[in-house]
Amino acid sequence: MRDAAGRTVAGVAVSTDVTQHHELQEALRREGDVREKLLGIVSHDLRNPLQAISTVSHLLLSSSEPLSPPQRKWVTRIRTSVRRMDRLIRDLLDFVRIRQGETLPVERQPVSLEEVGRTAVDELQAAHPHRQLLLEARGGTCGEWDPERLMQLVGNLLSNALTHGAEAAPILVRVDGEGEQVVLEVSNQGNPIPPELLPRIFEPFTRASEGGNALKGVGLGLFIVHEIVAVHGGRIDVSSSAATGTTFRVRLPRTSKA
Repeated sequence: MRDAAGRTVAGVAVSTDVTQHHELQEALRREGDVREKLLGIVSHDLRNPLQAISTVSHLLLSSSEPLSPPQRKWVTRIRTSVRRMDRLIRDLLDFVRIRQGETLPVERQPVSLEEVGRTAVDELQAAHPHRQLLLEARGGTCGEWDPERLMQLVGNLLSNALTHGAEAAPILVRVDGEGEQVVLEVSNQGNPIPPELLPRIFEPFTRASEGGNALKGVGLGLFIVHEIVAVHGGRIDVSSSAATGTTFRVRLPRTSKA
């Protein structure tokens, strides 16, 4: 407080003890570290029994004693579930790696994005025979990328479209190689992504809509897609409206800029 001449004649000091706040923040940080390490360990250990299931199902399908149609159908469903579980586990392991400050490892080699897209479409079409998945390609679609990471990228985008897209409408994959970069688009019809969700659609544990079956994913697919695009030096964006549907667009440089 000051008097009429502007001289300080009194004052008030306020102090707050933030010790508990900092202790709580540190406890939450440690808890998060433990959860991420546990997630990584469990995800890694799940791959061994999953591989055993995959091997046995493959042996059953290729056995010299043919399976009956119902048996073949059941074993095929097992293999489809195994592939889906393997993708989810891989996404979880990649998430833990990124959260620990690492980058996704990539092994670049000459590869055709059209061929990768066709393989992913064929695989998911077999797993979802009641849905329609289409692929269009033009121009030169070759570049130096990691084929396994591209399969993961396309598979995650297709899985997202299958989960959130209208079941009666086809899902379209376009690969355009007529420019300096190769452009991949995955489009589906259905309820648009809410505008308030678009800015954080590629954040972990974010789903493209509130609809669909919540058990079909943990909300890491689009986050992993974003990281795969980034590690290849590319860009990804999304547009979504009721009139035109939802389209995820990936632009990949053909070679590394490094």
